[in-house]
Amino acid sequence: MIRVALVSYFNTKPFSDGLEQAFGPHEMEYHFLSPADCAKAMHAGGCDVALLPVGSLLDFQGLDVLNHFCIGADGAVDSVFLFSDVPVQEVEELILDPHSRTSNGLARILFSEHWKRPITVRTSSQRPLDLVKKHTAAVMIGDLAHAERGRFKFVYDLSHEWKIMTGLPFVFAVWVCKQGGLDSIGLRQFESALGSGWLQRKKSAEKWGATFGYTPKDAESYLTQRIQYLFDDAKHKAMDHFFKALKALPDL
Repeated sequence: MIRVALVSYFNTKPFSDGLEQAFGPHEMEYHFLSPADCAKAMHAGGCDVALLPVGSLLDFQGLDVLNHFCIGADGAVDSVFLFSDVPVQEVEELILDPHSRTSNGLARILFSEHWKRPITVRTSSQRPLDLVKKHTAAVMIGDLAHAERGRFKFVYDLSHEWKIMTGLPFVFAVWVCKQGGLDSIGLRQFESALGSGWLQRKKSAEKWGATFGYTPKDAESYLTQRIQYLFDDAKHKAMDHFFKALKALPDL
């Protein structure tokens, strides 16, 4: 039994659909979690394979990164935002999303290197969206962020801003497994299933879009255009660039 942790967002449905077609219920056990909880599950030994947020990779040793598929974007991603009531040049405080270390790090990098705006950063047990007011902005990710993007006067797509700053795509999550967690045959079968799901992402959009609150048009656009699943050379380069920038940030 292979234990798999993957993010419980719409954008992972092509992956889970492909895996469920390739592996029977007695071969694979699924855990659908937030990005942060995927990392916790891998730390705790609760899974063998995980779709891990790249911001948490620096905390791990002894993981094998699967090199063919990821959750990425080349420009606007439409589900990772900074929400604000004032222009970004007037933001003084940033509320982080508790579910995403990667996007939080990306927002901090953008404030430091792109917008060159000194800010106070904090986390909160409250929903980040409820704290947006005056000069306080918030990072928000996922399907809820996509649904709520019309509520705020200023909405910044963080992947789009990264593309402007670096000219590179962005990688939000990669597949990893414990060393020895999959043998060579199992690894080929697993990545083949991911590839099958990627090829059928339009079907996943039709099947799952309404469940996650997307219109048919938005669902297809999101899975076939906004989200990029191939972990190509440009995304490897982008991830290395992100790691360097992330390490340069001051500790919170």
